[in-house]
Amino acid sequence: MPGQSIYGDQYTQQPSAQMPGFMQQPTAQLPTTAQQPGYMQGPFANPSELAPITSSTQPPALTLENIQFLNAALKSQIGKKMTVQFLIGTNTFVDKTGTLLAVGANYIVLMVTETNDILFCDFFSIKFINVYH
Repeated sequence: MPGQSIYGDQYTQQPSAQMPGFMQQPTAQLPTTAQQPGYMQGPFANPSELAPITSSTQPPALTLENIQFLNAALKSQIGKKMTVQFLIGTNTFVDKTGTLLAVGANYIVLMVTETNDILFCDFFSIKFINVYH
C-alpha cells in the first residue's frame, strides 16, 4: 500500500494492522498498584483519613530534643560560659568565648565575654566546644 509501512501510516501516525505482534498493545488490563495485595495497608491505607500537617500535628524536630544530637546537647548548656572553635576553610581555627544564649537548628548565639556583643555563629563550622562549670 502506498503511504504505509509496517510501523503505521506515515500521515496519521496510527498503527497499522500489519504491526508485528510484539509491538501491539496488550488487550488485558494490568491491575493498578492500589489493587495489588499488600499495597497501602495499615493505619495509613486511606489518605483521606490523614490529618493535615499543622504545628499541632507535626512532630517536633528530633535534633532539638534528642540529646544524641549536638543541638539538644548544647540547648541543655544555655547560660554557661564556653569556648567554641570554628573551622574556617581547611586548616584555620577561630575561637570565640562567651555565654551561650540560644541554640537554633543551624546556629548558636553567644554573648562575647570581652565586649558583651551578641554573636550569631554558624552551627556547621563548629568543631570543638569547651563548656566551663
